[in-house]
Amino acid sequence: MRGSAATDFGQLDVTEGWITGNDMSFTLNLNFNGQMIQVNFAGKVKGDTVQGNVDVPGAGIQPFPFTAVKANGFQYSSSAPATFDRPRFVAR
Repeated sequence: MRGSAATDFGQLDVTEGWITGNDMSFTLNLNFNGQMIQVNFAGKVKGDTVQGNVDVPGAGIQPFPFTAVKANGFQYSSSAPATFDRPRFVAR
């Protein structure tokens, strides 16, 4: 899956993303004061939202919950192939 996510760090490209049924997982790589940080998201899609957990490997913090909402204009069909062109979710 390819796409992007609107974050407090700007619009970031999704890497290593996949959707299987209602399960969704993706990684964002962000530049925090010159250091690249990998942020992994995994959750379940329900309608126009995704709820799950965020993991930041090597940061010394426990995984924490997230909720994201579908950006306007993106259409998803569960019968579509697992590769999408620019799906967008906005983390809250």
